[in-house]
Amino acid sequence: MDILTWLLAVLVLIAPSNCNILGDQWCKEIMKLDCNQPPHNQLVHLCGTDGKTYNSRCSLNQMACTTNVGMVHAGKCEERFEKIVCKYIDHIICHGISPICGTDNQSYDNGCELVKAHCKDNTIDEAYTGFCSTTTTQAPVTMDAFCQSLVKTPCHGVNPICGTDNVTYDNDCEFEKVKCKNPDLRVQKIGVC
Repeated sequence: MDILTWLLAVLVLIAPSNCNILGDQWCKEIMKLDCNQPPHNQLVHLCGTDGKTYNSRCSLNQMACTTNVGMVHAGKCEERFEKIVCKYIDHIICHGISPICGTDNQSYDNGCELVKAHCKDNTIDEAYTGFCSTTTTQAPVTMDAFCQSLVKTPCHGVNPICGTDNVTYDNDCEFEKVKCKNPDLRVQKIGVC
């Protein structure tokens, strides 16, 4: 799956849905229109939530009536699409394990994490599915500071996480503390092992 597909998947999560906004009667009328004929063919670039640029309101409205596509912004998608997704993904907490090796030879737990990395450095794309076969042994400086801070932080609450070491951790805080010592540790599942 390429980075654009991941970006689209994220956008579907954050974009407002058109479900039930366009009424059945209105859609019946829209579907009768020939979007290639005046006045419906007036050239207006609109970026849809599917990452495609529509050349008229008519064509975007017809797509909205048959799918869950909505409008992200006016203008061509290539101009702002990635910036909009990156603005929102920064606030998303990524969950799940479906490893992906990035072109930076770093393993990402899932597509969401890969997209976050791509937003920080647009040269990072998906190399292949799965953990990278070779990784660097030196942890990034930001991870060291994070781990040093985390060791001093008391953990609270119970939200069990099962690690790939088959140990059940009381919460994500306890899990992350162990992960600082064992960077290869991953979440096997949310819940008790």
